[in-house]
Amino acid sequence: MTKFNDQLSTTTGKTEELQSLIDSLNPEEEVGVTTEEADKLKQLLKNDSDKVKLLELIADLSRVESNRQKFTDKTFFEDLITFVNNDKPDLVLQAIRCLCNISAENEDAKSIFCEFEGVKKLLSKAEEIIDKDDAAWNNLVCPACSCIQNLVVDSETVHKAFLNENAMNVLWRYLAKFHSKDTKIASVTLSGLSSLGENDYGLQNLYDSGVLKLVVKLLNVASDETTKLIFQNLLKEVSNQEPGKKYLNQCDSFTEISKIIENRANFKETEIDDVTKEMADFVVVLTSGEESFNVLKKSDPDFLKRFSSWIQSPNKHIQVSAGLALGNYARDEETCNDIVRIGIHENLINVMTENLKDESFSDRAQAYGACLRNLCIPVHNKKILYKAGLHTMAISYIMESDSLAAQFKALAILRLLVQDNIELSSSICLNKALVDKVLELAGTSVVSSVPAESQRLLAAAIKYSSSEVTIKGILKSATVLDTILALLLSEHTIMQSEGLIALIMIAANMPDCIDLFKEKECVPKVFTLLKKPEVQAQTCFNGLTCFQAVMSINGGKDLLVSNGVDEVFEILSKHGEDIIKNKATETKELLDSL
Repeated sequence: MTKFNDQLSTTTGKTEELQSLIDSLNPEEEVGVTTEEADKLKQLLKNDSDKVKLLELIADLSRVESNRQKFTDKTFFEDLITFVNNDKPDLVLQAIRCLCNISAENEDAKSIFCEFEGVKKLLSKAEEIIDKDDAAWNNLVCPACSCIQNLVVDSETVHKAFLNENAMNVLWRYLAKFHSKDTKIASVTLSGLSSLGENDYGLQNLYDSGVLKLVVKLLNVASDETTKLIFQNLLKEVSNQEPGKKYLNQCDSFTEISKIIENRANFKETEIDDVTKEMADFVVVLTSGEESFNVLKKSDPDFLKRFSSWIQSPNKHIQVSAGLALGNYARDEETCNDIVRIGIHENLINVMTENLKDESFSDRAQAYGACLRNLCIPVHNKKILYKAGLHTMAISYIMESDSLAAQFKALAILRLLVQDNIELSSSICLNKALVDKVLELAGTSVVSSVPAESQRLLAAAIKYSSSEVTIKGILKSATVLDTILALLLSEHTIMQSEGLIALIMIAANMPDCIDLFKEKECVPKVFTLLKKPEVQAQTCFNGLTCFQAVMSINGGKDLLVSNGVDEVFEILSKHGEDIIKNKATETKELLDSL
């Protein structure tokens, strides 16, 4: 028996005895009590003991998980809930502390709490005292919010009970009252709102009650310290859920927060403070939801122009945020066309060109580059972006940038722009300095995505230039074909096919490429790919087309036969898809006829 348990066995519930027990508890040590000891403490509530100190002791003991169940019984909980409606703030405080600690991860306690209408009575007390400017009553707010959080965690029944009793609006009234007076109370009320809104029906209630919109509007008058709390304790949690992003946009969060950002001094300065950064990052998050822009088009039709103005801000973080948000918007053909139609692509190209040599521009280059890459995907935009000089900017970044991340974006942009652009693809093939630089990037191991994008660009340049002169031009750089062949080792079907199509174009446009194919062992490498059991039908089809292209060159048939093409035909003739079996039969018959 510990000294504490020894003292507990002799206590009669007098104030000094209870205080001595409370003082002897070490928060860093777990002190357990027996069922008999817990029953004794509960029984002392029935006599003339100091109820405040007695409940304080029970609350402290209930921080220990093994003790909670021993204080979980209906009679005791009924007493605790009765004490919540008492007129003495000290007694109410300790009763709430007991309910808070006992209910932590305790389903039985939560059930009993609901059975005795604890939700209704706790919120009723909160509404009763909200207008009292008394520190003793104000001290109840923090444990009460913690109590709500402990009760609603993993309990749908308790959670819905609080929502049905209008808990959101009760907590909002406390936030509205204390946000400028007591940041501790503001913080716990925000955490309480966050707990109540942590699932779909909670989020729905947060929005339907109007509280979410009120919190957002509060940002217009809140101090920087409170603003941080609002973001960290509530809005970030809401935005982590997909429905939350939708609700935030529906209550004009994007417009409200954007206006606040634009009115802060940092918007026109090079440096940024924590609060402005927090808000700018949040705006980017608001644009990342599946339905974000459908809502924004209605609530803030000029949001694209807003981001265009952010690009012109001298603040680097604001510029990055604009680029990331635009990248979020540029997800499909329609949205990409919207950006191009109002000329934002020209702003991005100009800013990137002007800042190529600026070492601090790397983050912005990545954000803007990502957006421009997305804009290159729709066929309609390619010619517009080419005419605007995007290819020139991309080549400059490939050749001169010190940022591999920015070079990666530039490689992707150029690869997308060469599609069906003979002029551009031919100029790339004949630009030895550029080709050599791309080959250099293909050999880097620092950023794994850069080599793959380099390989894809070279393959695309060959595919779309489609002439003997240009293909011979690019192949003057000795390792170009090795780099393209590396695509055959990729796990991605699209990259395998890009490599095969480049080989097809070389064979179709260079009648004298047989020695090069032998030297680089192109045919055995294609065979190895096609014999893999997991190879996809698209790769098989392109591989067989490659065989047909090789047959067309002098010595091509012998090259295929000598490397064992019959084995490949045998495998593909048993393929699960008819289109591949038929293609294999067709290709074998063509070979046999030569």
